Amino acid sequence: MALIPLQEPSRSHGADRTFALWRLGFRPFYLAAAAFAAIAVPAWAAVLAGAVSPPMAGIWWHAHEMIFGFAAAVVTGFLFTAGRNWTGLPTPTGGTLAALAVLWLAGRLFMAVAPGGVGAAVDFALVPVVAALLARVLWRAGNRRNYIIVVILALLSLANLAFHLGRLGLLAIDPLAALHAALAVLIVLETTIGGRVIPSFTASALKGVRQWQRRWLDVAAISSSALALGAWALAPGTVAALLAALAAALQFVRCAGWNPWATRRQPLLWVLHASHLWIPVGLALIATAQLG
Repeated sequence: MALIPLQEPSRSHGADRTFALWRLGFRPFYLAAAAFAAIAVPAWAAVLAGAVSPPMAGIWWHAHEMIFGFAAAVVTGFLFTAGRNWTGLPTPTGGTLAALAVLWLAGRLFMAVAPGGVGAAVDFALVPVVAALLARVLWRAGNRRNYIIVVILALLSLANLAFHLGRLGLLAIDPLAALHAALAVLIVLETTIGGRVIPSFTASALKGVRQWQRRWLDVAAISSSALALGAWALAPGTVAALLAALAAALQFVRCAGWNPWATRRQPLLWVLHASHLWIPVGLALIATAQLG
């Protein structure tokens, strides 16, 4: 997979007529994610200290906003920027991108102040809209390889819907279990994209670096991770522990094949390897936790 260029879009995409912030998807959404983190972390500390009372269970608000507030902004910004590279076609810019950023912001405000039915609808809307817009670009380009990303976004949307329905008493489900499922979906997305980007970035930056990669290992590691995380979220127990242990082992081997040691003098590279390494570490911790 080619590197994802972050240079200015070509004139054919209308960049010369668009305010700089709205020219590429990562700009408003990465900025929003960073700003939100700076606000949400001290806000969560205030909730824990009893100084602030959110309009729902504190752990529900915190977990939901880390996934559908912070992480969803990063995912949206990345996919809209990467989608241009994958397809050669423009992803949302200008007014459409600004409207999506406003929709994201409205969701955060509703979830913090008035997360009733209207607030739930506003919060829920972002990810399905992002999935539809990305699907349109992939479909026009015939980019079948990345259809799986749209499926993952659809599953993330379903998890958010289940959370809201459970929280509002409209579905007999533990809202925290729905958020665990959302986290599982998010991790599958991360390891899918990470498996393309991290070794590619490493090979491009370190010419001649030795790497060991196998298609079957990628499929096995991602599939077992999805099964393990799904079991952990929906049916925790011994089976989930065994699946998580298997997935952790496969992911460790997969990560080692990317030759992370070769990046030790390149902070922009080793931080990517270290970040993805937390996935097999987390799976191993899940395995031990399921066994008590």
